[in-house]
Amino acid sequence: MIYRFGDCELDTDRRELRRDEVVRPIEPQVFAVLAFLIENQHRVGSKDEILETVWDGRIVSDSALSSRIKAARQAIGDDGRAQALIRTVHKTGFRFVGEVDEVPADGPSGGRVAAAEAGPDPAGLPSLDMSLPEKPSIAVLPFRVLGDPSMRHVLADGLTRDIITRLGRLRWLFVTGQGSAFRFGDDTDIGEAARRLGVRYVAHGTVQLADAQVRVNAALTDAVAGGEIWAEHYDRALDDLFVIQDEIANSIVAMLETEIERAEQARALRLPIDGLDAWSAYQRGCWHIYRYTEADYEAAEALFNQAAELDPSSPRPLTGLSFVHWQRAFLSRDADREAEVAKAFDYARRGLALDPRDPQAHWTLGRSFILCQDLEQAIPELETAVDLNPSSVMALYSLSWSLLLNGENARSNTYALEAQRISPFDPMRYAVIAVQASNAGLIGNHEEAADLMDRAAQQPNAHYHIDGLAACKTEIVGRTERARVHAANLLRKRPDYTIADHLRAFYYPDPDYVTLVRGALQRLGIPD
Repeated sequence: MIYRFGDCELDTDRRELRRDEVVRPIEPQVFAVLAFLIENQHRVGSKDEILETVWDGRIVSDSALSSRIKAARQAIGDDGRAQALIRTVHKTGFRFVGEVDEVPADGPSGGRVAAAEAGPDPAGLPSLDMSLPEKPSIAVLPFRVLGDPSMRHVLADGLTRDIITRLGRLRWLFVTGQGSAFRFGDDTDIGEAARRLGVRYVAHGTVQLADAQVRVNAALTDAVAGGEIWAEHYDRALDDLFVIQDEIANSIVAMLETEIERAEQARALRLPIDGLDAWSAYQRGCWHIYRYTEADYEAAEALFNQAAELDPSSPRPLTGLSFVHWQRAFLSRDADREAEVAKAFDYARRGLALDPRDPQAHWTLGRSFILCQDLEQAIPELETAVDLNPSSVMALYSLSWSLLLNGENARSNTYALEAQRISPFDPMRYAVIAVQASNAGLIGNHEEAADLMDRAAQQPNAHYHIDGLAACKTEIVGRTERARVHAANLLRKRPDYTIADHLRAFYYPDPDYVTLVRGALQRLGIPD
């Protein structure tokens, strides 16, 4: 649908805001706020509704919402004083009050990047049909050098090639080859490059050197929506070139993977359920799986099955199904744990049979072995997942967890810190911090364990077992008031929680530590 008001057009298919027929850059969350208000223009949209729609119910500050409203007003030529288009309703929410004409989007393009026009190509590429492939697509343009051009082939081009290689390992992403991407020069327009290469996403950046320091700026642009969806900079001492190149490439790829999947999930959620292709159904299932409710598990299972029927050659829906059953075995007391574990194994192995080099298939199989406390088989599978995709936070975290259970605390912490370093704001951050806290507690650093676990429990997406760990570790060091807060949160989410549930989820090889944990939870009123 295209919504027209004043000199603006909001195209929800292409996710574009146009003013006077010119595409205006707009951040995804600002676009989502604007789309929500216009689609619900007949009524006041409450703050809670906007938070649920745009932030998926995650806890954010009032200032975050206020800043998005302000940016939305600026993007369409409104402001907080005039409120000619977006009106604040005191203590209630916001309403779009401008006159809106609704028209269907022209043609069935579905927001696809237009094909390259026939005729000579400025990049020397053949004139082919460059419409978007079904799965997500990306090109990595050569990183530009600011300053000494002699460093281009040493660091900038090497970094670009490393990023392309690592993205290719993800298996689910269409990645433009190096030969085509490197035909574009420093002055290339991002949108033009996307059209010529037939991709939705474009990664690009700069490399700057000063004395013995290097700064790399990287960004990800959604060429269809016409806006930058992620940007970051990395500063390193220029001592070991290849180490720096590996570190920065891994960090960039981890963030690109997270941001692309987040954008794809948001796009899939806006599509009608009966119009989903295999990829969109899979991504919509992924959105449900981390909400930790039985209703969401059922929705995820149905969507993964739908994706598997639409694309029986892809391992991704099968690994998604494996993880649904893993979550039920780990988090649902009412589930038939033995049956759920068996299904987790079955789907993981079927996914691996479809693609033995898919890192996610190795990850789901390794996680399944953890459920059985079969660490001898879990660790090699998870090591393979990390080898295939060293930028995967889930693989790094899961390997660190298996090593923790195996008593290899130092090595476990190394992988946990690597996961946090390459993706410091990852959705699984709570789990990464929890592993670090558990390592600290098991080697006797109980104060550090309590500090870390207190922080883990405050992260978005943290499930009830994290509250249990936080209650336990803060009680062990005598922070009883704080421990009771965590225990109350735990029992609010899971009123029938027991110490047996805790010890089944978190296997502690040291019997003395089990006694310490049991005593802490008993003092907080958690029954055996």
